[in-house]
Amino acid sequence: MSSNTLTPVASFTLPLVGLGLILLGTLAGLANGHDPAFINVADPLKPIFSSPYWLGTDDLGRDLWARLAQGGLISLWVGFATALASVVLGGILGIVAARCGGWVDAWVMRGVDVLSSLPSLMLVVLLSVVLGKSLWALVLSITLLSWPDATRVIRAATRQQLIEPYMEAYTALGGGTGRWLSHYWVRNVADVLILATTLTVPRAILAESTLSFLGLGVAPPLSSWGTLASDGWQLVRVAPSLLILPTACIFITLLGFNSIGDWLEARLKR
Repeated sequence: MSSNTLTPVASFTLPLVGLGLILLGTLAGLANGHDPAFINVADPLKPIFSSPYWLGTDDLGRDLWARLAQGGLISLWVGFATALASVVLGGILGIVAARCGGWVDAWVMRGVDVLSSLPSLMLVVLLSVVLGKSLWALVLSITLLSWPDATRVIRAATRQQLIEPYMEAYTALGGGTGRWLSHYWVRNVADVLILATTLTVPRAILAESTLSFLGLGVAPPLSSWGTLASDGWQLVRVAPSLLILPTACIFITLLGFNSIGDWLEARLKR
């Protein structure tokens, strides 16, 4: 078997394995019995593989594995919650635009184009400042800037369904929009919905990590990977692992979800 055949497989398998290890490590960290907020002034900056702190401690003696697990849970929750909200909002607008057509379609797509052309990071920062520090504020601010991509993809898939031969027969038989959505649309565009969700999750995690790194993420005592990276940056000369570990978690997670999205996108193009 040639190397050209192995490369696509490895490019998908390795990131997926890395993502799986991150998820397993997060679950194990949540179950190790250590409180991520517990301060132990007797054990600050313990190195990696120091029993019972296998990933060491931070400058306040808090178990880094437990903090990474909590940070992963929060980052993943924000990513999935944002993806779900973006797909629901984008799905509604995409269906309305495709189904109604005319000026409704034009106005929806102009809104998508305008919002997509704006500097998203600056808008997310502005919204985060206005909405405050909370998980729901993070999800809302990132969702408000993530729905255009979902709208564009779902609108295109819906327009394709509207010109399929079955749709003409369904309309001639007097079928309603509600039954079409529940019985045909969801089944025929399920791959597109999964793809839109998969592509939105890493973008949301990256946006959340960026905001947390800038100090605009979740409020203490909660922490995310971005918060841990921000804290680790201040101690990078003393304990590089405090920066390297959360940054590696973000990188591997983004790579894993992007690889899944690329694989799904390739399947949809067949």
